[in-house]
Amino acid sequence: MQKLNFPTYKVQLKNRENKPYIFDQIRKKWLLCTSEEWVRIHCLNYFIQTLGYPACWIKVENVINL
Repeated sequence: MQKLNFPTYKVQLKNRENKPYIFDQIRKKWLLCTSEEWVRIHCLNYFIQTLGYPACWIKVENVINL
């Protein structure tokens, strides 16, 4: 995947059926590693590992009713 302007983080990657998957530590599941997921995982790691936000404060793909 493309190098991003973030510090280097360890991410869990695996191949299944010749497709790359990345582990989302917030949702606790493997996701197809698209460009969007690659950036999302790096943003989450930046908030948690670099800025020190607790992972329990972060919601991903959560519905907000207005």
